[in-house]
Order: sequence, then structure tokens, then C-alpha cells
Amino acid sequence: MEIPKAMSKLQSVTFGMLLDFIMATIGSSQWLWMFIFIYFFCCYTVQRYYMHSMREFVRLTAISNSPVVQSFEEILNGILLGRLFTTQSQLQRSFDHTVDDNFITELS
Repeated sequence: MEIPKAMSKLQSVTFGMLLDFIMATIGSSQWLWMFIFIYFFCCYTVQRYYMHSMREFVRLTAISNSPVVQSFEEILNGILLGRLFTTQSQLQRSFDHTVDDNFITELS
């Protein structure tokens, strides 16, 4: 019940601040708008450039973490057999080796 009230308050405060900013810039200098548009254009350009880089970074990180996740799922699925044949320490060493390899790969 509080969220619609808070959103309405946020919207009215935001639009009030925007209107105050517009009125202040119109009253002070017309050249200020040119700098504002240039600033937002530069921010938008930089943001688009880094968003592409960030998507690629997230994709590569997910690919890098894939063997760790797969190893963990295999251990979870084979935990009963591991306990049955008492190979828990071997499973643990295998998982630790996979995590270490992933960590070393990420550092280099």
C-alpha cells in the first residue's frame, strides 16, 4: 500500500526538480543548455561503449565459471555414490582443482 504513495511522491519531486532546473537555466543563460546537451551526449556515448564491454565481460566470466558449476553439479548428483564407495576426498580434490584452475585463469 505504501509503494504507490512513494512512487507518486518520487514522481512529483522529480518533476518538480526538473521544472526548477529548467526555469533556473532559462533565467540564467541560454548557453548552459548547449553544455548540458553535450554533457548528456558524451555520457550516453561512454555508457553505450562500456555497456558492450560489460556484456562481453559478463559473458566471458560465465564461460569461465562453467567448469566450476558443472563440477559442483556432478558432485551433487554423485554424492550418494561418493559416500557409498568412500571417494569423498577424491571428489573434494577434483572440485578444489577445478576451482583453483578457474581462479588462476581469471588472474592471468
